[in-house]
Amino acid sequence: MSMPSSNWAAGAFRRAFQKTIASVFQSRGLSTRRRRSRRPTQQISLESLEPRQMLSVNPAPSGSSASSTNNDSNIAAFVSQNTIGILATVPGAPTSVVATSGNASLAVTWVAPASTGGSAITEYVVKYSSTGGLAGSWTRFFPSPRLPITATLCTVTGLINSTSYVVKVIAKNAVGISLPSANSAPVTPAAPRFLSAFWGLDDGMPQQMDGMPITFSWLINPASIDPADFNVIRSDGTVTVPAFATLRPANESGVRPVRVRLVGQLLGSPPGSKRSEAFSDLVSPPIRRLSAGPSIVDAWRIDPALLTNDANACTVGSAFVRVVWSGGITDFPTGNEVGVAVTRAYRLTYLHRGKTVTVTPLEIGDLNDGDNMHDLSFPAIPARAKLLTITLPGRLVEDPNGDPNSFQVFRFR
Repeated sequence: MSMPSSNWAAGAFRRAFQKTIASVFQSRGLSTRRRRSRRPTQQISLESLEPRQMLSVNPAPSGSSASSTNNDSNIAAFVSQNTIGILATVPGAPTSVVATSGNASLAVTWVAPASTGGSAITEYVVKYSSTGGLAGSWTRFFPSPRLPITATLCTVTGLINSTSYVVKVIAKNAVGISLPSANSAPVTPAAPRFLSAFWGLDDGMPQQMDGMPITFSWLINPASIDPADFNVIRSDGTVTVPAFATLRPANESGVRPVRVRLVGQLLGSPPGSKRSEAFSDLVSPPIRRLSAGPSIVDAWRIDPALLTNDANACTVGSAFVRVVWSGGITDFPTGNEVGVAVTRAYRLTYLHRGKTVTVTPLEIGDLNDGDNMHDLSFPAIPARAKLLTITLPGRLVEDPNGDPNSFQVFRFR
């Protein structure tokens, strides 16, 4: 009588696994001349395995065989020599990708996938697109030196200022790559800019000297400020170096200054970023007289996380916009800190799904600190809404010399 060998059984299991059908084991050999009846066949179905499981066959040792007198024990012998193991899979997609503007760069953060797929994440693939993420438009970013990105943040460099980008992130483990994250909101890299400078009468600097407020588009690290960083070009053609440089607001008198040139280096960070960069070689717009009144020179959306533990932060609202004026401002005509009247007069417009929406602030924050900024809080604004304008009617705020503002319309870039 012919008996099934261990090699034949292992082959049967392999064929069964490859075809994803049941493996059939017969109780006897292939010959039917000595017995006309057969016992019912026994089946093992791979369909009962859990998803992502693999049936791997470990053949019996060479020379061994299973008993032919008992079909059940024969099958049990083969099954007991099989191993069922859980396979690792690709990780889940990263989430919450946020890009922040820098100088020809974007600071990107994201949240790690909820599932690693059973295998540790070995690196993240960061890609960017300047066409809104159209197919075929993605470029992979490689850091220098070219090392794997293993943290949940990186700085994408080599970009073009004034060009809008979206970013996506892909996780990778030993098995393969995840689905891509959702695209970040569009962000436009921008070099630091000299926004404004004005002059007038104040005696507000140290030793009762006159001063001239200048405003940049980046937040300046006070420790990097040195008077020798600046040249003041005056109306008589002479160039002077300031005696002091400080973040304190003040004014200017004497020969009329016309421009300020940054000749040294300052350390600053783009709005919303915690990463500092050095910059230099900037020239201010034409200097305005203080009597022209204060004006809005910049505005941007603030990440609420940046306001955590800020004693001057707004106490209501879930969306925040910072408004930067050309110099220190207070309520007109009282000279006190601004209040409800100014809050209710500000207007923000944004574009969302083809519709222009106008909203009024709930509150103004960043007050009582003598600077030139207002933080406006609003009800929820969609993350992908495009901010359009900030407006404020005239004669509501004043500069340190008591000059009121004109009607203000600031257009977001």
